[in-house]
Amino acid sequence: MIRFQLYSQMVRIARGNLDLALEFDNEVSALSDTLKNLEGLEAESFEHYSLSPVKEKVEDYCVIALVFSALAVEAYIYDYAARKLTDNFASLHLDKLDLVSKWVVIPKLITGKDFPKDEQAFCLLNYALPTSLESQTIEYFQL
Repeated sequence: MIRFQLYSQMVRIARGNLDLALEFDNEVSALSDTLKNLEGLEAESFEHYSLSPVKEKVEDYCVIALVFSALAVEAYIYDYAARKLTDNFASLHLDKLDLVSKWVVIPKLITGKDFPKDEQAFCLLNYALPTSLESQTIEYFQL
């Protein structure tokens, strides 16, 4: 089976969208400062036509960055397993594991070493890349 190593493209897409989110977030800050000096209908109009569309762009870029980051992390660990243990083994026995379990089990199978569960990387896997990316996205928009 030929594996396509797309994680570098996924990382590039995630990083590019994060950069755009940060750039537009600066614009949101500037527009929010302007909004503080407005009142009444002028403030409502400014918020609706100027501030809200930029906020939506920030949210869109953040979601894209989050999704592609999760895809890249998942693709990388799966490809690592497929290269070291064969595609067939990875597909039959590891592909159905949730993302965090893959990061715990695959390195242990290949290197014999435990994934450091007491370090920041494990916490970030559990927080930033939950089993259900959809639930994380929904929680993000409820903030």
